[in-house]
Amino acid sequence: MYKNILFLTRKGFLISIRQKSLSMIKTLKSIDKSQTKQIKSCCSGNFKLLQDMNYGISVLFRAIPLLMALFCFGYGTFIYVLGDDPSRLVAGPVVFSLGMICIALFATAATIIRQIIHTYGRNSKYALPIIAYLSAVITIIGGIVIFSTSDTPGAFVAGHVVVSD
Repeated sequence: MYKNILFLTRKGFLISIRQKSLSMIKTLKSIDKSQTKQIKSCCSGNFKLLQDMNYGISVLFRAIPLLMALFCFGYGTFIYVLGDDPSRLVAGPVVFSLGMICIALFATAATIIRQIIHTYGRNSKYALPIIAYLSAVITIIGGIVIFSTSDTPGAFVAGHVVVSD
């Protein structure tokens, strides 16, 4: 099985080499002579091997936006339903819509992280962008509904803030 190995040169160039083993000698032999000369000339043969992302860290970086989305959904609902101040009509929907931004952030982070850890497949390729765009469309429609059916200036403002989120 072939792997893509990334090398960071001393001058900051990132070189990706497709190889079968981790041996530097085999790596330099597996690419053509012009690439070998370019690599040697730009960094004098000093390479630093970049490792893939740790799987545990990748799960953490994908879970943080989802946890923040759950918090925003819960807290926005709490503010809107159980609040006793008139400004709850502004704050509740705005905080709730921040959860939708977190869902879109999750989809973006998951796309990048899955490519780094080599688990980006056909399902991820289509599902993650659909999730991101769907959360944006739902947020925009929700904001339009809020400001088009508003009876108070606060709800009108909240609808516009939600649409602009």
